[in-house]
Parts: sequence; structure tokens; C-alpha cells
Amino acid sequence: MTLRPGKIDWQRFVAPALLLLSIAGLNLALAFQNVWPTLWARPTVEISLELVVVLLLLAVWGEWLGAVPRWLRRSAIAGICLLILGRYADVTAHALFGRPMNLYFDLAHLPNVMAMTAEARSTGDLVLFAVAVCVVVTVVALCVWLAVRTVTDAMQITVLRRCTIAVAGGLLAIFAVGQGGDIAVVQKRFALPITPVYAKQAGFAARAVAGTVPAMDFMKDDVVSSDLARLEKGDMFVFFLESYGAVAHKEAGLSSTVIPRLQRLEEKLGAEGWHMASAFLTSPTFGGASWLAHSSFLSGLTISQNQDYQLLLSTRRPTMVDVFRKAGYRSVALMPGLKRTWPEGAYYGYDRIYDASSLNYAGPEFGWWSIPDQLALERLYRNEVAPEDRSPLFVVFPTIMSHMPFGPLPPYIEDWERLSDTGVYRENGPDTADGKQDWKRLRQAYGRALAYNLDMVEGFMRHRSPRNAFVVVIGDHQPPAMVSGPKADWKVPVHVFTRTAGVFERLEKAGLRRGAIPQGPSLAKMAQFHGIILKALHGGDG
Repeated sequence: MTLRPGKIDWQRFVAPALLLLSIAGLNLALAFQNVWPTLWARPTVEISLELVVVLLLLAVWGEWLGAVPRWLRRSAIAGICLLILGRYADVTAHALFGRPMNLYFDLAHLPNVMAMTAEARSTGDLVLFAVAVCVVVTVVALCVWLAVRTVTDAMQITVLRRCTIAVAGGLLAIFAVGQGGDIAVVQKRFALPITPVYAKQAGFAARAVAGTVPAMDFMKDDVVSSDLARLEKGDMFVFFLESYGAVAHKEAGLSSTVIPRLQRLEEKLGAEGWHMASAFLTSPTFGGASWLAHSSFLSGLTISQNQDYQLLLSTRRPTMVDVFRKAGYRSVALMPGLKRTWPEGAYYGYDRIYDASSLNYAGPEFGWWSIPDQLALERLYRNEVAPEDRSPLFVVFPTIMSHMPFGPLPPYIEDWERLSDTGVYRENGPDTADGKQDWKRLRQAYGRALAYNLDMVEGFMRHRSPRNAFVVVIGDHQPPAMVSGPKADWKVPVHVFTRTAGVFERLEKAGLRRGAIPQGPSLAKMAQFHGIILKALHGGDG
């Protein structure tokens, strides 16, 4: 085409500008970070390595094979959308839960999480959220389609195509040099690719489905035995306080609630002859997956992944439940949060499991978990502890009221005798005005939930615990990152209560510190605490 004098060939400017705009938009969609600790994303100036590869592929195709075919364009659109979704899931999982995503593991629990979320929000909020998600997904998909179409059309222009090959190839070379030479300045300019995350997830899913997940080295740890002689047939209670993490002692807004309650607990229980020792432990999980912590303590093995957990269940390795059964104890699991079948219970071999249905709670529900922890504990007391002609008890109680989203909470009932009538909860509503949890103030809600748990522990110790009982109160994991903060450690508090001086001295020798306030670094891994407890209860001088 011949241009008239003074006429501008706008294609020379429009095509490059649209190409650059499309590439910039795609890069923003593939290299964003999270606005901690929310569901929002923020743009960065990092370069998406995956986008560079896609651009190089499209440009090389156009250079050697001609126009980019429709199937390749559609594949590029689908691939980029999948990468955007994976990027969002990965950075959001780190921000909210403090851990990477695990598709094989997380997707299986997604229905329960959605149901729990629905219980904690109003119908209007849920509808608005669903509409917003649909709009965002549609807009993003449309923008990706337009951007990829613009890029593939631009690849028909020789100069743009060859410039793309040169720039993309150069960026790949720079990335390779930065990786091989461990050049931090270069590495920071590129966003962490999401493709390896997908590849790792796909590999694990394939091995899990095929049943070829290899046995882990942790299975080689020795089994700790104990005759429990120092318990003198006293009951043992293990309270796993949900989401009770070290942040409750380190963050000023939380410690101002937790520390005074522990100090009061120490004063009142000390006056009644209880010895108390505390420490920090390192949990095998963070922000969720409580059963990994429970199984680590009970088995003496560090169970840090769901594949480890499944492997453990396939063995006959003895747990703390077996140790107590051998010593003549009746083992009981109090699990008010258990609403579905629990085949794992067969591995532990509890004599009785009190799940949600067997507790026969007819009062008002408090969020997704429904049954107040204090009420569940009172039911356990009346059915198992109060009877005089019974075997000694080994009780494991994973609490639920301090589970995410930390509300709505039931009131703590000072007079435990009133818990015989669930009508007490009809007289006292939840701690939020509308019965729904405010997700914008989760840290405050978390503090209230911990206060409820600690009040319950104190009340049980003073009004329901047998005098010769041995009680372990242990956090299972830190709360999600939206509460515990960025880069939080994996430490959790543990408190041990006993009236037997000899046992208390052994706990001190093992590294626990006198009192209800844990201090210092982590004493041990949670799995190692299994051995510390059993050795402290063992007879003899060892």
C-alpha cells in the first residue's frame, strides 16, 4: 500500500503498542503476589517465566510454520488460565494458611471447608461472593482471550515476531545464568513459576492413586514403652486445644488475653495442690490438618503430610492408646466435631468414641461445629468419669470451639451442674450479635476462642477432674497465617498438670519449666513429646 504524503501508517504503532499492552497484562496476571492476609492480589514487576516460554513458542511457530493455528491459540489460552488459577491458589494458601497448596489433599476437604464457611456467613454474603467470583473469572478469561489473540495476530508481523524471539530467548538465557550462577539479583526479577508446583502435585496424585507412595524413613523410629507405674492407675486426659499456637503468647493483642488467664489458672490450681509445667513444642503442621499433630503425639512419629498419615494407618505400629490399654486402661476419644464416619478410629482401637451424634446434643448450634466443648466434656464426665466402679481412663479430646473461623462461641458456664440441661444455651446466645463471625476481625475472635478454651480447662480441673489425674493440654498447631502473621514459626504451647511430685520432677528434668507460662525455645518436636510423657510415667529410676 502506498501512503499519501503526510499520512501516518498507524499499524506500525498500534500493533506494537497492543502487543506490549497484552504481554504486560498477561505478565501481571501470572506474576502477582498476595495482599497479606486477604484474598486480594497485588501486581509486581517480576517477570513470568512461563509467559516468556509461551511467547517464544508462539513466535517460533510463526517464524517456521506460519500463522498460529486455532488449536494452539486455544491451548495457550487454557494453559495461561490454568497458570493464573494455580498462581492465585499458591500465593493465597501461603498468606492465609502459612503453607503451600496441596491439590490432592486440599481438594478432598474443599466441600467441608465450603460448608463450614457457609455456616459462618449470611446468605446475602454468600450470594454476593459467588456473583463476584463468577464476574472475576469471566473478566479474567475474557482478558486472557483478547490478549492471546492480540499476541498471535502480532506474530504474523515479521519484525514483531523476530523481536519477540530475541527478547524471550534473551530472558530465558538470563534466567538460566541466574539459576546456574546463583545470582540473587537476577532470580528476584523472575516470579516463581507455578508449573513445577502442578508437576509435583500431579506426580504425587499419580503415585497415591497407584498405591506406590514409598514408605517414609520416619517409620524407623523406635517404639517407646512404659508401664505407667507412676500414674498409680490415675486417669490421663489429653486435651488438644485447636489452633492454640505460640502466637497466643508472643503477639501483644493476644497475650494480654491469654497470659492473665494462665496466671489465674496457675494460682487457683496451685492452691488446690496441682503441679504445673509448660513448654513450647514444634508442631508437624501449620494452620490446619490437626490430625497430623494428634497422630504425631499419639504414635511418637512425625506425621507431617497426609501421605504419612495414610501410611501410618496401614501399619500395626502401637500408639499411646495401646500403651494404656496394656496397662488396664479404658481408652476414650471425645470428638464432638466428628460428624461423619471415622475409619481411622479402627487403627487407634479406642474402647469408645463419642462423636457428634452419640453426644445427643439438642441445644442451639454454634456455627459449623454445633456442640460446645464444655458441654461435650461434661457429658464425658457423667458417662465415664463420675461412675465409681470403673477402669482407669485414658481420654483424648480434640476441642473444636477455637477452630477457624473461631466463632460464634457459646458462653462459658461457671456452674457445671447447669450443663445437665442444654436449655442453658438457649438462655445465653453466641458472642456475636447476629450469630455470624466477623471475618475482618479474626484475631480478636481467635483471642476470645482461646479464652473460652482456657476457662474450660480451668473449670474442668477444679470441678470435674479426679484428684489423681494426669492432664496434658497441648496446642495442635498455630492458627492460619491470617491470624499468626507472616513467617510465623510452628511452635505450640503445652501444659502438664499433676499432683504427683515424682512425675513433676521428671518433667522438669526433661526440660519443661515450672508454671503455666511456657518460655524459651522449642523443647522438642511433638512426636518426641510422646516419649517424654511415657518415660515420665514409667516406674523405676530411668
